[in-house]
Amino acid sequence: MTQKEFAAVLNVSGNTIHSWETDKQEPSMFMLIVISNFFDVSLDYLFGKADY
Repeated sequence: MTQKEFAAVLNVSGNTIHSWETDKQEPSMFMLIVISNFFDVSLDYLFGKADY
């Protein structure tokens, strides 16, 4: 999935995705929940705290 495609799914700009990936910004808690739901993983997994 490209940054542009992922941005469209989340309804944010491609620049926002790029900023997250380059640690210039962090997604809000709401966005983290949306991302975890989209990928069907836990927040612990997104934070590297779980293997599932």
